[in-house]
Amino acid sequence: MKLSSTLLPLLHSIIMFGLLVEVAYAQKTITRWCVLVSGTNDPAVISSQRDTQYMYHILVDHMGIGEDRVYYLHVDTSYRGVDALASKANVRWAIENWLRSHAQQPDIVFICFVSHGAQGIDGGRGDPVDEDDPWDEGVEVGGAYYWDDELRAGILGINCSALWVVIESCYSGGFIPDLSLTTPKTLVLTSTDEGSLSWADTDGDGFSEWIESFMDALHFLYHDDGIDNFADTAWIGNTVFHTGASLPGYPGT
Repeated sequence: MKLSSTLLPLLHSIIMFGLLVEVAYAQKTITRWCVLVSGTNDPAVISSQRDTQYMYHILVDHMGIGEDRVYYLHVDTSYRGVDALASKANVRWAIENWLRSHAQQPDIVFICFVSHGAQGIDGGRGDPVDEDDPWDEGVEVGGAYYWDDELRAGILGINCSALWVVIESCYSGGFIPDLSLTTPKTLVLTSTDEGSLSWADTDGDGFSEWIESFMDALHFLYHDDGIDNFADTAWIGNTVFHTGASLPGYPGT
């Protein structure tokens, strides 16, 4: 098991933050709702399909989240637990309909994308010009791109106490400013910054490099330590975010 020297302390820090405010929810039932997306069938990055399967295993088998509380979209519907084909329309429905109709205070929502990433001209799709630079960022879902503005609009309608968003794709750091302050407590984790590519599987073990380290750390906390506070707690402050190391020069995801 490969544990990142930066991700494991990050996870422990979030747990410690949560323990400080856990008493606020002591008399309430917190339900965890998850949307998990594997968005590309590009054989050059087949690891992205395995990444979400490992994440599904952690969520269901180790964190104890019921299969009925994980909406799983994948380009290959033969994988365990997949609810729908990964398409832009289906992802939008999962976030704007399924999540909105199920999540309520003080629930926790987790959204995870693993796919190719792209940049497009801010305002180039008829969207409002709202970036500090000229670029919007998107994540591929079944051959189309789900853009940062669209994800923000979908999240704004979710009634939850805290939100995780994890994105493994090139340029994924560009989602951070758009998703900040969308819920009372927001945690955004991305594999790279706004201007850089992201590693797919470079060591031949079948998993994309950044999210593998994240999932290994999460798996370690639940499987070996039995900690069950991680996704059931709130965050200090309004937005916590982390961007993985920039990896320029690699033709990643």
